[in-house]
Amino acid sequence: MIDYYIEKVNIKNQISNHLFMKVPSITIGIIGDYNFNNQTHVYTNAAIAHCENVGAMNLDYYWLSSSEVMDEISFLGSKIDGIVVVPGPYKNPLGLFELIGYVKSKDIPCLITGDAFDYLALEFFGTKINPEVHSSSYQKMAKENETEPSEIVQKEISIQQGSKLASAYSTSTIASEYFYGESRYGLAIDEIITESGIKITAKTTDGMAAVIEYPSLTFLMGTRFVPQMKSVYDQPHALFVELFRRVMLNSQR
Repeated sequence: MIDYYIEKVNIKNQISNHLFMKVPSITIGIIGDYNFNNQTHVYTNAAIAHCENVGAMNLDYYWLSSSEVMDEISFLGSKIDGIVVVPGPYKNPLGLFELIGYVKSKDIPCLITGDAFDYLALEFFGTKINPEVHSSSYQKMAKENETEPSEIVQKEISIQQGSKLASAYSTSTIASEYFYGESRYGLAIDEIITESGIKITAKTTDGMAAVIEYPSLTFLMGTRFVPQMKSVYDQPHALFVELFRRVMLNSQR
């Protein structure tokens, strides 16, 4: 019980030290086609509330569907401090590609989770390596995203030291996370990541990329797992804490 209390206090100190108390309000955009039957969407709302509770901050969030993103890009730039992209299915995959491109151009802190991971890699592939891939890829992904993944699997990941991910997890080199369904593209996405120069900062025990990040940006990270599913009331997930820390740092520029 004492160890639990100390851990709780350490989390509070960590968040307070990250300047949460100095900012009256943070606004987060949650991108995804909300479905109350999709547990990852429910867990996302909860994970944000956990950070608000432990950090004692004012935090607002808005859901924008994959279709609405196309019309609300300017809103994201002027009203949103950070972004969380939740797992699908997505009605309009094109909206996610547009979002990722915009986030990169404006350096908006963003955490991309679950099957949205694939979009972060494919966005680079489509815009930088082969621009003609877009139309066929969008149609293919829209068809595949009509169904929701059903399997939740817990896997261990190995974390690369010196990365933003390692900073979020502190001293941990191994962590256990929940993966929601399997990647539709598997190791093919890993090959694209290698070509793109995006940094792989964690892998599963079977060698598949679990986390990718853009080292040159404030915080743009994609996770194959769903961190919000391990967040709890008194201990928000480390990556959500790190996202809000990066939001704070970004606001101080």
